[in-house]
Parts: sequence; structure tokens; C-alpha cells
Amino acid sequence: MGNIFVRHRFLLAAGVLLPLFAFMVFQVTDAARADYGAAVNVTMDSSLYLPSEITVTTGATVTWTQTKANIIHTVTSTDGLWDSGLLNPGDTFSFQFTAAGDYRYYCLLHYQMHGIVHVVDDTSGQ
Repeated sequence: MGNIFVRHRFLLAAGVLLPLFAFMVFQVTDAARADYGAAVNVTMDSSLYLPSEITVTTGATVTWTQTKANIIHTVTSTDGLWDSGLLNPGDTFSFQFTAAGDYRYYCLLHYQMHGIVHVVDDTSGQ
């Protein structure tokens, strides 16, 4: 009898948690895309960059906004190209990407916060 209860409780938990997990994975891996010269916004909320992965064309500017109260974050490239310094709630930091490539970044204060900007060459002839 106890095994049936445990099995039903597991199935109930799986029925609730799996769709939630799938939604979270979709949100984190859903990459934003911007065209040449476009502005893309990334927010910092708690311990995530949202979205954490974006694709832009050369010339695009990405702006990170620190939205969570009582937390300080940074936007620091892993290859030393930029460092926002400490960002308080409401602060922003922008960087223009002029060359194609993959640019990884992270928060100096929160090791679990990381993101990537994929920059592709503009093919529209602009």
C-alpha cells in the first residue's frame, strides 16, 4: 500500500515539475536575434541574464539592464574586451559588437551567471 502512495506521489510530482522544467529550459535556451545595427536588451534578474544567449549581426549594440533590487551585478567578457564595473539596480551597460564571433560573458560576483553573444556578419549589404 505504501508503494502505491509513493508511486502516485512521484507521478504527480513529475506531472507538475516536468512541464515547469521544460518551460524553464525553453526560456533559458531561447536565443534572441537582432539585425544589423539593432539594439538588443538583456536583463539581469536575480542570478540570470535573460536571455542568456543572443544572436546579433555586426554593428548591433547590446544593453544589459540590472533589474533586481538589492543585488549588484557585472557584465564581464571572458576575453577581457569589456567590463561593466558594478551595476546597481536600474543601471545599464552597453557594448557594440563590430566583429563576428562568439563572445562569452559572466558576472564577477555570481559564478552561475553567464551568457553568450553570437555575432554573425551582416549579409544584407549595409
